[in-house]
Amino acid sequence: MMSSLYLQLHGRYLVLMCHSNWHRLIERFAQAGCSNAGKVVVICVGEQEALGVYQCTTHNKAMCDRQELEEKRKQEEREQQAAHAQEAAQAQQADQAQQADAG
Repeated sequence: MMSSLYLQLHGRYLVLMCHSNWHRLIERFAQAGCSNAGKVVVICVGEQEALGVYQCTTHNKAMCDRQELEEKRKQEEREQQAAHAQEAAQAQQADQAQQADAG
């Protein structure tokens, strides 16, 4: 285990998933100056939305489930807002038609 940590701290760039405690430990050591490469650039892929990559592992299963539920909830809210907007537009058209018939 220590040899793995030793080898991983040799790199100038560390691309980590940052979902496990092991990767968080490596990140902390590298940022604290324990790396052999001096200043290290740490990239946490799981936190990079621009990469469009999100790994669900056994360590973060609950987080993945929460994120999935949150995305579903947001999608349902967007659908409800769209339905309300459509209903409001139809009601406005009906009011305009009544005003045109009355006038």
